Amino acid sequence: MVRDFKKEVRPQKLKEEELKKESGNTIPPEIIQELKKEIQELKEQLKQDIKPVQQTQKVFAPKIDTMAEFNKTEDLFIEIWSHKWKIAIIIFVVAAITAASTYMITPLYKSVSVVAPVNLYPTSDESTTEQLIQYFTSSDVKMQLAEKYKLFQYWGIDTLTDKNGRALFDYYYKDYISISPTMLESVEIIVKDHDRFKAQEINGGILALTNEHIKNNKKFILYQYINNAGKTIKKQNESIDSLLNLAKNDEIYIDANGNEKDVKGDDGKGKGKKIKKLKQKEYSEKIKGLAKSYGRIVYKRDKFYMDYSGDLTFFSIISHPTLTDKRCYPVRSMFIIVASLSTFIFCIVVIMIRFRMRVRKNA
Repeated sequence: MVRDFKKEVRPQKLKEEELKKESGNTIPPEIIQELKKEIQELKEQLKQDIKPVQQTQKVFAPKIDTMAEFNKTEDLFIEIWSHKWKIAIIIFVVAAITAASTYMITPLYKSVSVVAPVNLYPTSDESTTEQLIQYFTSSDVKMQLAEKYKLFQYWGIDTLTDKNGRALFDYYYKDYISISPTMLESVEIIVKDHDRFKAQEINGGILALTNEHIKNNKKFILYQYINNAGKTIKKQNESIDSLLNLAKNDEIYIDANGNEKDVKGDDGKGKGKKIKKLKQKEYSEKIKGLAKSYGRIVYKRDKFYMDYSGDLTFFSIISHPTLTDKRCYPVRSMFIIVASLSTFIFCIVVIMIRFRMRVRKNA
């Protein structure tokens, strides 16, 4: 807000005139000086209000000596380069120790097989490959495999004394046995073991047990279909026999397939024959419909029974379980590379710390 200097100064002038009128004498110089001083202060205040002075603080960033920093970095590289032979010797020693230690680790061998689903039909949105994987990873196949090859004893798991024995078995099973789909909608089974012959044997056992498990499930379902189809066929037979008996009572002769036979009225002609013809046609159409339905059900039942009694396989073996003589673990080259890189980084960090400490000490 801008102050009005005239309004503030005017009362001072009025005070001077009143004093002159009351006293009739001149104002003392001291009072005049005080009034002038006050007027001067008011003027200064008015100038500040009309034209405020913006004071800006200048922030001075510390100057960075880029050449000094560059020289420090260059000195650091020189320091690292001066220890190159020491670093190389340390890395070589660590790599040699790592390579030697890999021979102390019990190796693992891998047996691989690849299969493709056949004679499987999707029951929902899943594909036949996904359906086959579910059979391979089912708990029934897992427990049958453990019982057949005594995997609990083979992996050193005691379920009687160890409360977490079943969880430990599941961990070993997932670690040693892998089942996954391929890019071409096949299924790959990988089994790892310290004995390469055992790995191949377990891989073959998974294939055999899974196929048997699928076959048992399919037989159980087909038995239900065959049983239901038999009940339906029995009812269809009863319906056809009932119609044939009704037709026979009306002196209308039709075979079990609904084919019409010659009929005659009481007098061999006339109205009675026409009625019998109409009834014969009605019975014939009903029996033909039942016979057609009967034939479809019998065909399905025979097909179910053929699948039930047949010895089917539910996957095609693309690649039989392999027997390899090359270990899959430990990968010696990977161990050496990781150990060498770790040692190199550790040496660089140690040199940098010592270099920084020496720079601070000299500073």
